[in-house]
Amino acid sequence: MLIYPSRKQATMSKKHPDENPEKYHKYDFFYDYEKDTFKCSEGVELKREKEYKDGSVKYCNKEGCSECPTESKSKCTTKKYRIIIDKKTIHQKEMEEKMYKEESKEIYKKRTTVERTIANIKKGFNYWYTNYSGKEKVKAELTAHVVVHNLRKVFNEAMKTAINSGISVIEVIETLL
Repeated sequence: MLIYPSRKQATMSKKHPDENPEKYHKYDFFYDYEKDTFKCSEGVELKREKEYKDGSVKYCNKEGCSECPTESKSKCTTKKYRIIIDKKTIHQKEMEEKMYKEESKEIYKKRTTVERTIANIKKGFNYWYTNYSGKEKVKAELTAHVVVHNLRKVFNEAMKTAINSGISVIEVIETLL
């Protein structure tokens, strides 16, 4: 089963540091796949209005937004009504829907742990390709890199502990072993 999250799901709706946290972002709207509409926190549905040549779709609700309370509307838009331009393909929307399932979230948690480690090994050791061929030799080489990566993590943790507590690094490493 292929699990590939959207930017929204990968960051779990964290807002960009430059964005105003008081304002509603497009990701704060819920997309209803069956109706093909976006819904705001006030329950107003933004309906599909126009499809552009590049595949992006414009959603808005001129009547619904005009009835919205002033304090909510000021968080949503400075204009008369909110417009959302969605550039996702149908496949991206299907993947986003699949990612909301608990089973997919569990799989993705495991993937992020492994992928982060592999990415650290690639960048930290400049390990973009193997020096050997054959399954056993490549496995042995990768295992050596993983061991060194884990030792580096232990050493870095020991350094942090030594700096924070004022004791020598060797004493910290001896307590870890």
